[in-house]
Amino acid sequence: MTGGACGQAALRRLRNLPRGEQGATLVESAITLLLFLALLFAVIEFGWLFLAYHNVSDAARQAARWASVRGGSSCWNVSNLPYCNATSTDITNYVQNLYEPAINSSNLAVTTNWCAANWNQITYTTSWPSCSTAGSNAAGNQVQVTVTYQFPITLPYLNKTFTLTSTGAMAIAQ
Repeated sequence: MTGGACGQAALRRLRNLPRGEQGATLVESAITLLLFLALLFAVIEFGWLFLAYHNVSDAARQAARWASVRGGSSCWNVSNLPYCNATSTDITNYVQNLYEPAINSSNLAVTTNWCAANWNQITYTTSWPSCSTAGSNAAGNQVQVTVTYQFPITLPYLNKTFTLTSTGAMAIAQ
């Protein structure tokens, strides 16, 4: 056999191969699977994001309630109340020690504002127009606890951090 005859035999074998799109199905399936998995993991990650926001909101509400019963007069109204006359630092420590499953407490920031009460004698309503971090925790005033959480997305193709913020506010009972 000469080189030309061997090349012609190889060409005949190539011509006899089945023609069709069997290989294209495999490639299309691989691309579709990759897109489906990317979408699936994105849905799971954003589910974690919404769970973290729910936990941030719950932490702000719990901290406001905790602070509302630990106002300036709580030490002599309720005997043996831990952390009576709570400060901003006490509220921050309370939030940091809450067990919230989707939150890393090192990514939390807590801001506490104390709002002075303004009683309207005509409409018999109370409003709290002026708030500051150095306000008073006297009974009748309002405590506002803002919890901010930095949620990192852990998907390899999306590096982003979402800032989740929620505020809980309650009137100080005692």
